[in-house]
Amino acid sequence: MMESAYAQVVAMDTNIGRWSSVEKTQKEKYFLAAWDRLLKRLSDQGGHFERDWKRAILRLASKHPDMIVRRDRPRAILDSMEGGLPIAVRRDPAQHGDKMYPNAGVIGSGAEGMRIPYQRGFGGVDDEDRTGPKGKSISIVGFLPGPDLRIERLGQDEYPHYRNQPERSMIRMIEGEVPLDNLRFLLLRFPKVQIPEDFLTDDELDDDELLFANRVFLFNEKD
Repeated sequence: MMESAYAQVVAMDTNIGRWSSVEKTQKEKYFLAAWDRLLKRLSDQGGHFERDWKRAILRLASKHPDMIVRRDRPRAILDSMEGGLPIAVRRDPAQHGDKMYPNAGVIGSGAEGMRIPYQRGFGGVDDEDRTGPKGKSISIVGFLPGPDLRIERLGQDEYPHYRNQPERSMIRMIEGEVPLDNLRFLLLRFPKVQIPEDFLTDDELDDDELLFANRVFLFNEKD
């Protein structure tokens, strides 16, 4: 299978300050080409990017307070899009046996559930895609629940280490498949050096201390 555009982007070394001028030019061209492929893949699904990602997600949350959100491997999401297949959410028997485990959250009408994937990051975080605390990029997907997705709340005595967290009631354990038509947003956080300049705001370009930029892709509603 052809490597996804996202995977091609994040596979590159992001320590641009140590590159020679020739390397910098070559890798900037590579990032630009990879972004073009990424944008095409998303646009094929129908939708658009918004720079004010917080306002966009709040707007969606008020409309779909039961929307499920989770951090997932961007490669898995984009590979599903390339193949026109549902996104599969599976448990790892080697780690969790037959038990379902916390791997998602419900967004809530005020998007308060976004703290679950954004800060704690359930679901599919690995070094291969360089996501999560050890890596550089984060992807959070929001989608409507469907009949092929099993969703459970935490039991009263389950996972006591989440007991004192304010968003405990919003944590979910999910398993199954998510049709592409159920996708509502894809939030991406990329290193600034990997984003084409015309995709950044003037403030982001001028901020030398800014390391990452967030962008949200809103999928067209199909219902």
